[in-house]
Amino acid sequence: MKKIIFIMLSISVVCLLLFFIIYGQNQHIVIENTKTKKNIINTNALTMMYETEAGSGEYQVSTDTTWPQDGYIFNETLSKCENGGTLFWNNETNKVIMQSNTSDRCYVYFDVDVNTLADVCSGGEKLAQCIKNFYNTFGEGEDGLYYHDGQGEYGDLEAYYNSYRYSGANPNNYVCFGSDAATCPEDNLYRIIGVFGNQVKLIKNSRLGAAYASSGDWKNNSINMDLLNGTYLESLGNWENFIANTTWNVTYQSSVGNLKNINIVEEPYDFDNILYSAKIGLIYLSDYGYAASPEYWNTHMSQYADSISSNWLSKMINSWTIVSMDENQVYVIDAENNIRNFPILFSGQVIFPAFYLNYSVIYSDGKGSVNNPYRISLEKQDTFNFFIDDKEYTAEAGMTWYDWIVSDYNVDNFYIDFEYNKEPGISNSNVLFGNGERVYDSETLEDVFGGEKIIEGYYTT
Repeated sequence: MKKIIFIMLSISVVCLLLFFIIYGQNQHIVIENTKTKKNIINTNALTMMYETEAGSGEYQVSTDTTWPQDGYIFNETLSKCENGGTLFWNNETNKVIMQSNTSDRCYVYFDVDVNTLADVCSGGEKLAQCIKNFYNTFGEGEDGLYYHDGQGEYGDLEAYYNSYRYSGANPNNYVCFGSDAATCPEDNLYRIIGVFGNQVKLIKNSRLGAAYASSGDWKNNSINMDLLNGTYLESLGNWENFIANTTWNVTYQSSVGNLKNINIVEEPYDFDNILYSAKIGLIYLSDYGYAASPEYWNTHMSQYADSISSNWLSKMINSWTIVSMDENQVYVIDAENNIRNFPILFSGQVIFPAFYLNYSVIYSDGKGSVNNPYRISLEKQDTFNFFIDDKEYTAEAGMTWYDWIVSDYNVDNFYIDFEYNKEPGISNSNVLFGNGERVYDSETLEDVFGGEKIIEGYYTT
């Protein structure tokens, strides 16, 4: 009899343990937003955090005991609890749910709700077209985006060439470039200057470093040759394929004025001026000027300091631009955010790389904020075109190098280096590029070329 009682008690204990294991995580409604209720259920366990301004990534504690007014959205990524509890939004009930097996204190974050590219594109569309669609949908000035054609709302204060530019204190124009990490590293945050033709122009959000300018002639400037289009470009790896080879206007500019005098001579479409082709550059003076709110567009750029609080590029103090006064002087953004010319050997000027993306770059997701930047990718190509000895070839994107090598019409058009396998074969053979970079024959054309449609190169042993 005692054995039976003991067995029954043991079974009961096991059942209770299983119950607590399975159902130990309790769900508690901590805040709800419905037609009849907009209140916090448990104020002792909850702290409300409101974003200070759209895209700022900065939050302040709120004493509100009700759901935020219109203009805020729940940020599930940042919302958290001290003792391991989790917070999530229930779309069906319009409630924030706390899931925890202990008493906990939680912090609920709300972002300022603004229109972003996510409202006009679902992912897979050209990034440049998404930005244009955003403007066409929401109009002039929404999220700091303005259209420039020299005859719009701001007349001759606008840039003379058709372009879409981000202006103001802090538009949602952040892009994660060079990383696919779930949380974009700070060093991989870039910002969109605008859309020029069908190309999106980016600038690095953080400085690359400081350097001397060896010449006012950009083509011979060590910042251009050794750093930007040398070390920096090489560090990007396959992400270099996202960047277009661009014609930069590097003419000398004898003086600065307001924007309507500057932008005429800076646009790369003016073929009377000196042009230079490369992937990486720096910003034009007009890029900096039009990043300020429109009320500053008629300000002399040597007196642009007043625009600091209304210019998202104002962090670029003591930095080089791509514009020179002559061979010995380059224009910089000084410590007060004014434009001035500095001698080329002046020390301490910092570098913010800028470049244009290929039109094939597509928008994937994101909302353009510092915490949720836009994510981009390359449009998949069915075929790739490339040149060898000035002759153009086409191959399927998924084709391996070996497949391409042994096809009858290609076999005699380049060399195979069998350094690791002296006998002709497959496993260790590789193609040797003219610049010395090896590409193994097991790699696909897509792996090697990324999204570039045209690749020029000379293959040699």
